[in-house]
Parts: sequence; C-alpha cells; structure tokens
Amino acid sequence: MINREVEAGCWDHPVKELTSETLMTFVHFFDWDQTDYMDYRYARVVIDSCPSNQGLVGKHALIETPYVEFFQKPGS
Repeated sequence: MINREVEAGCWDHPVKELTSETLMTFVHFFDWDQTDYMDYRYARVVIDSCPSNQGLVGKHALIETPYVEFFQKPGS
C-alpha cells in the first residue's frame, strides 16, 4: 500500500505493485491495531528510487513483512 500524500495517512494510491528495481528505506514496523496484540505485519518504508514511476519517490508505503528483505547500506 502506498500513501496518496506523505502526511495524509490515506493508503489508497492507485499503484499496487513496485518493481524489484525500487529502492526503499525502512522507517519502522507498523500495525493498524494500536489497542490489541501487535504483530507488526507491515514495514513502513520511504520510496527512494522507482525507475518505473518517478512520481512515487518520497512517498511512504506499507509492505507486508514476509515480502521484505532488509539490507544495510554500505557505510552505515
């Protein structure tokens, strides 16, 4: 899920898939339910580079954690 506007909290952007060339930075784990058991099903990320759709750069996205691979940036 990609947000429509960075601070809007609306996760209904028409783009539903990103290509493997898309680069993202991890922000934090995310869970919709703040009052019950939190399983952190999503990773909230910022889209840093998206060759197939430059309009997505800077937007936040929620990726289901089973589909996320984490890598440390060189020099970090």
